[in-house]
Amino acid sequence: MAEWSAIPIQDNQQLLAKICNPWTWRIANGFMAVFFGLAAYVQINDPDPIIWMLIYAMPCLLCLVLAIDPSLQDHFLWKLTAVTHVGVCILAVCYSLSILFRTEIGSKNPLKYEEGREIVGLLIIVAWLGLCRLTRVKSFSETTVYLWTATIAVSLIPFVLWGYYLTTWDVSSLQSHCKDIISRHLYKQEI
Repeated sequence: MAEWSAIPIQDNQQLLAKICNPWTWRIANGFMAVFFGLAAYVQINDPDPIIWMLIYAMPCLLCLVLAIDPSLQDHFLWKLTAVTHVGVCILAVCYSLSILFRTEIGSKNPLKYEEGREIVGLLIIVAWLGLCRLTRVKSFSETTVYLWTATIAVSLIPFVLWGYYLTTWDVSSLQSHCKDIISRHLYKQEI
């Protein structure tokens, strides 16, 4: 027992400061930049690609900036761009929900409809940029472990959902513009 009392015990704040340092924030933003970049790329064959590529490219660039230099999060231009983009995404969610509710939903899974998938993508953008505004570089030592856990979870959830969707979908139910991009890039064949 004497050996145990000789081991110094760190308090939770010191442990949190070691785990949740700016590099953790940079890595999480790097993951999200990759996700948003991939999300923008797969919009190539969408019926309205320019709109959706811009919607996903903007958070990709914002996350890339934070992955390179997290202190730019306090810059006026970064804040203005992030808040404006979140507002646009919230309006787009409301619009897509109105379209989804007006259509007759034959399935309980909204991901079977294009509007449902659009809503999920927009909510991921809103959630991540919202976390970016809550988690500031200056307050790393004051940030609770719950917020860091949420940050890490939100940065991994898009990849898990995308992987789940890719492994469980029915390729025959996809629209023609989706089949073309999938066949060319995932299966390396033409459908």
